[in-house]
Amino acid sequence: MGTSKKTTRADERLVAIVTGGNRGLGLETCRQLAVLGYQVVLGSRDLQHGEAAAAALRESGLRVVAHHLDVTNPLSVDRLVAEVDGTYDRIDVLVNAVCPGWVRTDMGGSSATRGVEEGAAGIVWAATLPDRGPSGSFFRDGRPIPW
Repeated sequence: MGTSKKTTRADERLVAIVTGGNRGLGLETCRQLAVLGYQVVLGSRDLQHGEAAAAALRESGLRVVAHHLDVTNPLSVDRLVAEVDGTYDRIDVLVNAVCPGWVRTDMGGSSATRGVEEGAAGIVWAATLPDRGPSGSFFRDGRPIPW
């Protein structure tokens, strides 16, 4: 898994927003980013589920907050952006609509070939690439794949 080359003062954290962060790949992506030291904003259409997911991550000592977010509703998106801007003054990483292949989640089913941790690791690798990292290709597990 790659790590970000961005630097910050010790009292600042890079800020990541993850949509659909209350379960499956989104939740694991939140966990992995928080382990890397990010302040994670867990977006969830159902705030109660989002709050429960964020609380479980905080119990592990991770910095995660839940916010209502329905990406199909422009007002919901605008509210989240305004709140994050007012609280953190920036967004360093945005993970939206995570889908790194056939993964054992509610959507992928139990016969999928990839585990949630493995699927999220590829998402986190891409989300934390340095500014001059690779682009313009398709990647799986940090390696280019044909398309």
